[in-house]
Amino acid sequence: MKKSFMILSMTLPFFIFVILIQSFRYKLLDTEIKELEDIQLDVFENNKRLVAEITSAKNPYRVVNVSREVYELNFASNSNIVYISFEGADNE
Repeated sequence: MKKSFMILSMTLPFFIFVILIQSFRYKLLDTEIKELEDIQLDVFENNKRLVAEITSAKNPYRVVNVSREVYELNFASNSNIVYISFEGADNE
């Protein structure tokens, strides 16, 4: 009985130390997971914003607006269009 009590009293601090190390590792991993979840949420929100911007940029009305306001482009009238044809060329 005395021998088993002595073995138990010697191994108990070791097991407590192991539990302490595991608790510390768990806390570190938990913190890392929370940070990664925050990053994932930021990336997801950024992707949603980018999809909305792409959808907005693909709108035909917006394309015409940007071409007129930013690049100062206008639709060509029939008098401004020049047609060129080549004789003898294959017209497909």
